[in-house]
Amino acid sequence: MRTALRLAAFAVATSSLLLACGGGTTGGDETPASEDRIDLYANRIQPILDSRCGGAACHSTARGGYVFEGAPYASLLSQGAVIPRDPAGSPLYEAMAAGRMTSKGPTPAEMALIESWIRDGAPQYGKADELPEPDPPPQPVGVNVCADYCHGVQRGAWLAGPHGNLEAVGPDHKPLDLGLDAVGFPSYGYGGLGTDPTCTTDCHDPLGDGRLLTWGLTGNVARPVIGCESCHGGGSRHANAPLTAPPSARPDAARCGACHNDAFDHNLYHPEADHIVEDYRESLHATSLNEHVYAEGSTTDVRARCSKCHTDEGAKRYRGVSGGHDALEEALPDALPAVAGATPVQCRTCHDRHDPGTLLLPATAEASAEYRTCTACHQTGDAYHGEQSGYSWSGSTVGSGTFAGDRILYDTHRDDPATPDVIEGYAVDPKSERACRACHNVHSADLSIPRQWARSAHGGRLLDAKDEAAKTEGAAAVFTAGVTKATAAAWTNYDWDHTFKKDGTDADALPDKDRADCQRCHTATGVKNFLTAQASTNDADATNDVRYDPADNDFSHLAGWALHNDTDGATAASGQNELLYCWGCHRDTAGGLRKPGALSFTFTNGASVAYPDVAGSGVCLACHSGRETGESIERDAADFADKSFLNSHYLAAGGTVFRKTGFEFYGSDGDHGAKYGNASYFKHELIGSAAAPGTGENGPCVGCHMSSAQSHLFLPVEKEQATGRIAGVAASVCIACHDGTHGPAFVAVGGDEAKVAAAAEFLQGEAEAYEAALDALREALANKGYSFFEAHPYFYIGPYVQGYAEASAAPHCASNLPVKNWNTGGASLFTWDAATKSCVSAVQDVGAQGTGKRNMGAAFNYNLLKHDPGAYAHNRLYAKRLIFDSIDWLDNNALDGVVDLSGHDEAYEYLVNRNPDGSPAGSIDAAPRP
Repeated sequence: MRTALRLAAFAVATSSLLLACGGGTTGGDETPASEDRIDLYANRIQPILDSRCGGAACHSTARGGYVFEGAPYASLLSQGAVIPRDPAGSPLYEAMAAGRMTSKGPTPAEMALIESWIRDGAPQYGKADELPEPDPPPQPVGVNVCADYCHGVQRGAWLAGPHGNLEAVGPDHKPLDLGLDAVGFPSYGYGGLGTDPTCTTDCHDPLGDGRLLTWGLTGNVARPVIGCESCHGGGSRHANAPLTAPPSARPDAARCGACHNDAFDHNLYHPEADHIVEDYRESLHATSLNEHVYAEGSTTDVRARCSKCHTDEGAKRYRGVSGGHDALEEALPDALPAVAGATPVQCRTCHDRHDPGTLLLPATAEASAEYRTCTACHQTGDAYHGEQSGYSWSGSTVGSGTFAGDRILYDTHRDDPATPDVIEGYAVDPKSERACRACHNVHSADLSIPRQWARSAHGGRLLDAKDEAAKTEGAAAVFTAGVTKATAAAWTNYDWDHTFKKDGTDADALPDKDRADCQRCHTATGVKNFLTAQASTNDADATNDVRYDPADNDFSHLAGWALHNDTDGATAASGQNELLYCWGCHRDTAGGLRKPGALSFTFTNGASVAYPDVAGSGVCLACHSGRETGESIERDAADFADKSFLNSHYLAAGGTVFRKTGFEFYGSDGDHGAKYGNASYFKHELIGSAAAPGTGENGPCVGCHMSSAQSHLFLPVEKEQATGRIAGVAASVCIACHDGTHGPAFVAVGGDEAKVAAAAEFLQGEAEAYEAALDALREALANKGYSFFEAHPYFYIGPYVQGYAEASAAPHCASNLPVKNWNTGGASLFTWDAATKSCVSAVQDVGAQGTGKRNMGAAFNYNLLKHDPGAYAHNRLYAKRLIFDSIDWLDNNALDGVVDLSGHDEAYEYLVNRNPDGSPAGSIDAAPRP
């Protein structure tokens, strides 16, 4: 009877529209309302669109695209969403008929009304008394009716999940154990959620279900909840007739997106919860159905084997099927029925609908639920489409340079522990609860940032190595290609995870340090732990302070790594090493940096350096600030007649920007006075702060090195691949500041070609002139008896002889001998020590006391700046003055403010002080200090 009545209503709706519209020929019936006519669109059609198609997650002004929420009649037609007299050709109705609407889509009666309205020309006006009202939507009955009476199993899962909110949390959203009388938000009230005004019941308890919870079944009322009907729709019809399905029996991604979207700011407590539905819509998950997976002759049914990874239904049906190509072929043969009416991979595929924290596959002793769920499709070496299966989809051939590492993990997420000198890929920790989210936004599945990282120095340029292998050797070589000492020594030069080693005298003796001090920067684990400890000591909470100790660095996720025993701290090194993974610097995949706060370091001889709090750039300063400072040399009161060189270490760019690391010949006690002060226009140290508006909020390192479209290459400029020359400026911050006020204006690549080229040429010239100035300093050091070579300890008493190896017996103390006597220009007597079978230094001539400190200081400055190739941009004037003062001292053991740069024309042009008109203030043989 109900069906008959509904069909009658459809007929009335259709005939009424035809009668009311009089068979009009266009959709623009502009006959105004009268006594027997109403605005048909405003009174009948627009309410349906507002309630079914609008809202923050769908077709609203905020979302863009087709706008249905509050859209005036003319706008609906002008958008092309409705084609008068052609329901099937109207995108609005076509989406309804195809079932692509959200879980709150139109009822059959509403669809019939819209179809008739479009077929009759989509008029704006019609007769009111001849149009039926649409069926009222089902009404909410309350979570207590659903959870307390029928759905006990679902109730248990719901209570365990965040929507049931049974677990108590404090103002910081961390769990609290307050007992059954105080679950949920302790300060919860129906005017809001307590202390945070941005969290309201509009999202956290939209139907007021928190008032309806009953004791013993769903708990008390002291918490907000997302009840059953918030996702499934009103249950009035279902409650009265259980065989009648609720409006949304299987809520889809759009239903989840009603709350999990960019209109709701979750950054305060759950930064990764922002933009989830938007991310999903742009992901390949949302388009996992394609022509390659449909069963023959069908565009809706998916082959069983393909359905496991390409459909929601297949993923759950075949979740127990594992293995690579052969295993999947055997378990899901072609004879198995196809999955009918399949839908794409979506929220409900990976998340339990009632307890979203429960994933598709449970955790095991070997792997977390996240790792198992993701790798159910994104497989490792035995992938269905993987190279090892013999069925690679990439079609890689020698010279093609193509391989498919985007969706299958077989080539980039495995580091072979048997090859300790090569890193073939990311060493994933399968047991981690964030095995995948540690680096990936799993909702967007966007690989642009991971790809950038894998081509950066932080990623060892791993992807470049894979590309080259594919081009020159073929796809099979991609597995073994990786990062080596020749290409990325920072990650492969040592077994960085070997924290302590045994001293070899007693099994229970305390171990010696091995790479403990290095882990802070050369391992992702060390970076994370150091930054976390620094942040804890710099925040306002003194109770959470943690001291960084490399003995606490746990590398158990690396194959073969182990503690020697529970007491001595000695470690067994792994054959694997870490690159600087995302989770080293980031707290989450929403871009949140660890932000250690103000940093200070104590070096040799009690020298100390303090840096300001530069927000996210503190992550960079933690490592890019050097391991020594020139002040360590200045403070040294010992005899420089027999002293090893003090190494500044590498890429100390932060020390250059903030003028902290150089050996300062004037005021070297750390006061950084006027002799080394910044130029009036220098603002680099202010980038990313309130003192430099418009340059971001994360300090100078992030502001400059990560403000380009390719942010995770960490390069402020683009370079020609073949020559390495600067081809253009990439960093938007540099372009914004360098507007031509001083020096040439920087123009982004893609802008005016002449200006782009001029900016690139200027920077390339600066880089080359800087290197020329360093060459002049290197020559001055060599003339004094300090020959530099890129091998520790860097300075030798004569030119370094490559290939020379000290023999095992005397006399072989002639070549590649390190400088020990800094007073006499490097000269020292080396004799053979038969006991140690090595050359040892014996000072032959003490030399002029007091000169050694500054001689080593000049060598320190060269080594520091040689290993900061961007110093000409980091702090141009500071770098110039350190170079100039070093040469000034070396030429005559005096600081007279002038140097002879004959034979070094380019260095002269770079270093010389200039008059206000730009002309040199001196001559090349008497160049004044910059």
